[in-house]
Amino acid sequence: MTLMGRASVWLVLFLLLTACQSTTPLITTNSKSEAQALAQRLAAIHYDYHVQLTDDNGFEVKATLDFTLDNTLQDLPLNLQQAQISRVMINGQLLYPDYNGDIIRLPARLLHQGNNQVQLSYRGQYRQQGQGLIRIVDPKDQQTYIYSRFEPHGASHAFALFDQPDLRAEMSLIVTAPVNWQVISSTMATKDNQASPTWQFTKTPPLSPHQLALFAGPFRHWQHQQQGVNFRLFALDSTREDLGYERWLQQTANNLHFISQRLNARYPFSKFDQILLPGLNVPTMSQAAAVSVTDSLPLDADAISQHMQNSQLLAKQWFGSLISLPWWDDVNLHAGLGLYLANTTAIDAGIEPAALRQYQFLKQKQPAYQYQLQHQARNSHNVATSEFHTQQALAAKAAVTLKQIETILGENRFRQILQDFIQRYSWQSAGHKQWIAQLKSAAVADFWTEHEQRPLNRLRVDWQCQQAVLKQLTLHQQHPQKQSLNLALFYQDRHGIHLDKSITATIDKQVSVIKAAKFSVCPDFVYPNYQDTAYSQVALDPKSLHAAIRHLSQIASPLMQMMLLEDIWQASLRDELRIEDYLGMIMLNLPEISAPAVQRLAQQQLAQLHQLLRLMPPSQASQRLYNALEEFSVQLVYQQGYDSIWLDSYLAFAQSPQAMDHLHYLLQGFGWPLTQAQRWQAIIRLNQFDANHHQAWLNSETRNDPSLVGQQQALIARLANPNAAHKRRFLSELNHAPANANTALISQYLYPGQQPLAQAVSFEQIWQLLPQLVAQDPQRADMLVNGLIVLPCTQQNIEMVAQASAGLSPSVLQDTMANHVLFMQQCHRMERQLNQ
Repeated sequence: MTLMGRASVWLVLFLLLTACQSTTPLITTNSKSEAQALAQRLAAIHYDYHVQLTDDNGFEVKATLDFTLDNTLQDLPLNLQQAQISRVMINGQLLYPDYNGDIIRLPARLLHQGNNQVQLSYRGQYRQQGQGLIRIVDPKDQQTYIYSRFEPHGASHAFALFDQPDLRAEMSLIVTAPVNWQVISSTMATKDNQASPTWQFTKTPPLSPHQLALFAGPFRHWQHQQQGVNFRLFALDSTREDLGYERWLQQTANNLHFISQRLNARYPFSKFDQILLPGLNVPTMSQAAAVSVTDSLPLDADAISQHMQNSQLLAKQWFGSLISLPWWDDVNLHAGLGLYLANTTAIDAGIEPAALRQYQFLKQKQPAYQYQLQHQARNSHNVATSEFHTQQALAAKAAVTLKQIETILGENRFRQILQDFIQRYSWQSAGHKQWIAQLKSAAVADFWTEHEQRPLNRLRVDWQCQQAVLKQLTLHQQHPQKQSLNLALFYQDRHGIHLDKSITATIDKQVSVIKAAKFSVCPDFVYPNYQDTAYSQVALDPKSLHAAIRHLSQIASPLMQMMLLEDIWQASLRDELRIEDYLGMIMLNLPEISAPAVQRLAQQQLAQLHQLLRLMPPSQASQRLYNALEEFSVQLVYQQGYDSIWLDSYLAFAQSPQAMDHLHYLLQGFGWPLTQAQRWQAIIRLNQFDANHHQAWLNSETRNDPSLVGQQQALIARLANPNAAHKRRFLSELNHAPANANTALISQYLYPGQQPLAQAVSFEQIWQLLPQLVAQDPQRADMLVNGLIVLPCTQQNIEMVAQASAGLSPSVLQDTMANHVLFMQQCHRMERQLNQ
């Protein structure tokens, strides 16, 4: 039996064996039903924490918890993960704790009906990734920084508390830290003098546990005050001075004013902090009155990109802190409202509506469509353990629905409904159920659905003409839902494709006859989601598809070009269009299109195609696609200049010996100048293909760029090398230190593709490690599976993985494996089509 065959047999046996074993739950807290019962028993919760932070691997906490209890019929579970407990006292009585490393059981016999007090002393450990208090070291100056990542259940890694979102509590916090550190939390701090190591923070309003913020380290900071609110920005001490930060804070203050006007409400905190931290696993993390952002802000980006990131950071933490989730699976409204407010206030900030619609499609709806298509085949999806992109997808769908409701009701009436909802549930928990009740009074509740449970809708039109007149037009919904949309009729002449008529329609059936279209001039092209008002993809009818492929560049509207480009790409993924025809359309039209948003969408689609190729067995057909991607991207660089987006694509697609020589030439300083990030990308590609001088360039760049990002890129370059012995050593590092700072990079970049034998010799190690890695950081389950499982997308491998995945536990790993099977199936369909 071949090595690949032995590995495949072992994989099935291992997964079936582990599926039968009991596993430690990924979410170490009460179930939803237990949490609801606990919420009925507890009230008037107050936490008081005295925290000693150090710059080594641990911290110490003295905690006092006060609460009222409805009854003492059962023990009370108190969450505290992986702590060394030195003292527990319940209502004045010392207790030897019943502690399993996750929950302290408070015995009913020591509890009182009414007021209770629990006092604890314990020591906790900083973490290098995942949830809890995370410790990082800046390699530029070796200074230590601490930051909190508490969502969904990470707060109990640092604090003893009742760790569920609907159990809000007032919190008092005193922190002792090295004297040269700044300490940041959800309220303002007082210090007697600058030499004091102690920071005392004012008591918070009632917050969910995961919303408490804690950051510490020798941060530099900038600040701005406006309308009684302190706006502060913190960055590592090694960060260069940048006057753009002051402009960013001014923009934040302006956006707060716009949102306040929309909500008719004052911002509920006295300050808003933004903390720049390198190497975060997700782009942003939101806590009460403080958000953390990875690496940098879009200070040099276009106005709409700046506004959207700035206002989303502000709106998400504002609403998420003010009204908490009833439970983690009720995230829809909370995810969408921040995005809706950012979109709405963009107009207040002076953003052109056309530019806003392009941005919304590129950055919000299209990624949400893609994400939902990848995930909708799952039978269940645990929002509590889902990664950053899940909430982004939910936010995009919910924001579109909120905008549709606003359009139907009118801006003023919808704004009043939203204001009433926020006023009623401020500092409480509320979600889907309460929002539906609010919408019923306005008779629009049927527009709001459980979006995360509904498959992505697809629109299709059938139309017939007679004697140059439109006889009938029928609109089909694949998954019927109530929504309002604009249906457009276009005509074509020698100058391009032009809008003839736009018809607004509200539909709720699977098949709807659009009576207002009858007797129109027979169109050459029909589009059922003009101006992108609905949350639905479009399956173009054959005549419209043909026109779009041939004449995409002749359509005047960049938004229409983007939507058609996505429709054509999805048709190729559904095997309704050959991938060669899609590439032909790109090569024919894209050089004639100047709109940056359209160029960016095409770049993203070609990157997705490159990821599919990554799993294809080597063949002449797949090599032709590799060559086409490389050659087309370099042609666009020559056409549009080295400062265009296509230089990044070329560096990602370069794979031929000639391209390796060209990368060596660029790194020497000839030809196109490279940014630091592009230099690293070139070095990673040289290492991936074991090209000449790859090690020399890696050593040289590592010396020249000692930053934390530079260290990460150097590791990625070493991971990319096809040497199997090196890869086994990195897998061993995952095994012996699964929670260290390199885990995320190793699991994501160890198998970059186009190395068909690199993974085969390590399958056993991978499958032993995968459940452990997912349990360590369930929010990165998709990234872990997609990064470590690079099986060729043959039918045999697809069946093997699908069979093994069916019995996996816990559910997040089963869901993620099922999603990976879908990706392998897509790859297999494309591979068969290519080789026909």
